Amino acid sequence: MQTTPRQARQILHWAGLGAACILSGIVLSALAVPAGLLIGPILVGMCFGLSGHVLTFNRDLRALAQGATGVLIATSYRPDTLARLGEVWPQALATLAGTMLVAILAGVIVGRLGVIAREEAIWGFLPGMASAVIAISEERNLDARAVAIIQVLRILVVILSMSALAAILHMTGLHVTDLSDPAQAAPARSTPHGPVWITCLLVVLAPLSQRFLRFVPAGGMMVPLIAAIALKSAGVPVGIPHEMLVAAYLVIGANVGLRFDRPLLRQAGRAMPAIIGAAIGMVLLGGGIGLALGWTVGLDPLSGVLAAVPGSIDAVAALAYSSNADMSFVMTLQILRLFVVLIAGPPLAAWAARHSAPRRR
Repeated sequence: MQTTPRQARQILHWAGLGAACILSGIVLSALAVPAGLLIGPILVGMCFGLSGHVLTFNRDLRALAQGATGVLIATSYRPDTLARLGEVWPQALATLAGTMLVAILAGVIVGRLGVIAREEAIWGFLPGMASAVIAISEERNLDARAVAIIQVLRILVVILSMSALAAILHMTGLHVTDLSDPAQAAPARSTPHGPVWITCLLVVLAPLSQRFLRFVPAGGMMVPLIAAIALKSAGVPVGIPHEMLVAAYLVIGANVGLRFDRPLLRQAGRAMPAIIGAAIGMVLLGGGIGLALGWTVGLDPLSGVLAAVPGSIDAVAALAYSSNADMSFVMTLQILRLFVVLIAGPPLAAWAARHSAPRRR
């Protein structure tokens, strides 16, 4: 079958995107930029999207990337994490409540400014997993495009600010995770312990879950995550090769970046200052809550902030993985908040939108 000129151009565009994402990730990682493997593809995807290239990742490929993230999160699981969480449950509960309140407040403020509808604005700032939040908002007949704009901008603010924080803490010596201790190093940077075929089977569960287990919220990530934790609890070694993570971050990052196109930016132009301002305020307040959490439970500052920061769970996983944070504790709190968002998010967003509407006189 002969390739048409249009197909040839598409192949070249995809090849260029992939090569540029890998190269940018390598360069940023060599420069010691935290989450460089994720930030690089996001920036490259933005360049491609804004230059008019219409490229869309296959749904199953996106699901595989989410599945790899789920397995990565599961590799950070340790039996003592739940016991530790039980000891500090008041602080953990206060952190979850505080970050949810901050997120809803940010959405209410942007909604009250009138640039984006109130409920869409609140959904846009809900933390958890961006793809899941966008999908659920679409199911509720909201403007998922407006939700996506806020989610993408919020994630970019979180990634850039947390990367800067990680760099500052490392330079000042305040990030004190001791990587010479295997118990600390393991959750920070997973290595491929155990057969790779087990990892591949877990990752393949992601697209299957999206097709046949649609009742599971964020099933593309949650099913491989839960299955991997169950295997680890049963004594089966579960790990993920670094090369697989590079590929997953390429898909996740480029997919976020490619959502930026000129029509979208024109549409969001008036709202962008308010969204970015609210996102920065959200990160600052969430970071303050995280610092308080770290101080009260004995975490280093970066791990405390990452545990509380209202970011997308896959982006936080990438940041925790690349910055050698206490990934087990960080991801436990992030997963708990994801469940809260998926279960309580819809009624909370509707209630906040209803009660934040200006009263007519």
